[in-house]
Amino acid sequence: MPDRSSSPGQAISDEIVRLYKARIGRGPSRVSTTIVRDLVICVMEDTHTPVEATMFEIGAHDLVHDVRRRFQTYAGSSLIEIV
Repeated sequence: MPDRSSSPGQAISDEIVRLYKARIGRGPSRVSTTIVRDLVICVMEDTHTPVEATMFEIGAHDLVHDVRRRFQTYAGSSLIEIV
């Protein structure tokens, strides 16, 4: 769970980085979280793994997007729990 001693947005960002590192092998280089009432928006930068970058270079965009969509479905409950 997020560390409530920091701002809620920062705590959510930190936990998202931890989740991505644990599940994908690396986290985003930067996460910005904005909270507006009951809406939480997280913007992540530099999220691709080296193999994903290679897949993009060879034109396999659909494959990378499919894997990421499946990951988001799989990790959805963990992401909700973080928030």
